[in-house]
Amino acid sequence: MDEFTFRDRAVYLEAAETLVLADLHLGRAATSNVSAPLDERGDLLDRLARLRRAFDPSTIVFAGDILHSFSTVPDGVDDTVTELYDRCVDAGVDTVAVAGNHDRLLDDVWPAGVESAVKLDDGTVICHGHE
Repeated sequence: MDEFTFRDRAVYLEAAETLVLADLHLGRAATSNVSAPLDERGDLLDRLARLRRAFDPSTIVFAGDILHSFSTVPDGVDDTVTELYDRCVDAGVDTVAVAGNHDRLLDDVWPAGVESAVKLDDGTVICHGHE
């Protein structure tokens, strides 16, 4: 790997023009016992926008544990997943989801195919790493 940059809990792989985010754990707010509201949707969409502006990637890989819950998709999480995907695709960015151990239900909400791993043009393989 020639060069990579870490920023805002993500990594940008320059040679592959790819931004990688992992462990989003969407739905954690709905399943937590925290009294203060957690705006995971707004925070994530804002972070993604900042990262896209900073790096202008041609590909974004969501590298596992996109979802938090193993057994249900909490209300609103499907909308967040769809908006996340749509914002990337609408910006002309190739968008890939790689399943993690929390993503048993990801096929039900991700608008495209879900991969177990992805190999980038520069030869880098991205997987969640739980197996």
